[in-house]
Amino acid sequence: MDNSNRSASSLTVKKPSVFLFDVNEILLDMSPLKKKVNEVLGNKEGFRIRFGMLLQYAAVDNSTGSYHEFSVIADANLDMAAKTKALGINNGDMLMVAAHGWDIAGALAAGMQAGFIERKGQSLYPLAPPPQYTGDDLV
Repeated sequence: MDNSNRSASSLTVKKPSVFLFDVNEILLDMSPLKKKVNEVLGNKEGFRIRFGMLLQYAAVDNSTGSYHEFSVIADANLDMAAKTKALGINNGDMLMVAAHGWDIAGALAAGMQAGFIERKGQSLYPLAPPPQYTGDDLV
């Protein structure tokens, strides 16, 4: 790792006792998988979008106590992508309506439109773009 972009006065170097590595794209070369997923989905951003959704779904599983192996979540995620592609539906043609900020953030990141239903105790993720629609009920 290069620390040359930091000024010498602000850099404190201490020998770490533990190294932590993000496995994906650091220890694991995902470029062959990226290429294949993008090819299958017919979208140069397919892998980026689907992988982000995969991580989001895994986080939802962890935070709700519903455990599924990563491969099971990945299969379900790609099945959903294949079904929308088979129907000729592009992400930009879909509208996600939800009452959870993470659903809205994920939909927007995937290129979908989003509608947020303002339920008590729920809020939008403040660092995500705003949805196209908001309301306190479906009608």
